[in-house]
Amino acid sequence: MSLFPPDEMPDLPDSVLETAEFSPVEDVILPIVRRRLPGARIYSEIPEPRMFPFAVIRVAPTNQFWTGDMRFIDWASIFVHVFTEDPDGDRKASLFSDAIRVALFRAFREQDSTEHGSLSALRMTNRPTRKSDWATSQGPVQYADLPTSVTRYESLYTIKIRRPFARD
Repeated sequence: MSLFPPDEMPDLPDSVLETAEFSPVEDVILPIVRRRLPGARIYSEIPEPRMFPFAVIRVAPTNQFWTGDMRFIDWASIFVHVFTEDPDGDRKASLFSDAIRVALFRAFREQDSTEHGSLSALRMTNRPTRKSDWATSQGPVQYADLPTSVTRYESLYTIKIRRPFARD
């Protein structure tokens, strides 16, 4: 039974679609956070043009593993980057970061789900902290320097995702 209907990804062979068990982590996290924070700009990459404030949520490049869990649970570490602009960029970034934390926690507690899965565990491993520039980012580094009027906060979470029940 396929996780994705073939018409959703016509350039991938049916054998791939029939074998894949997990969607990309961002396919689960982004819709949940966007639904819980309507009007907030939440992306998986730094957008062009950049309109502040915005958040970028990506799987961290390290600490990835799969335990072979027969209950179809996948582990991931995700970075949450929040970008805000002056005036009061530091305070706005802190508040935006905390709103994302609350949205993730509530989604976990209430077993909020998407067509691609749900959160079955959530742990903040690095609380939101201000970072000096984009180049120090451990996630989606796309620019060498952070403009002086922009503040970036970064936080890290470890999550478990339970995939959805198989489609008929």
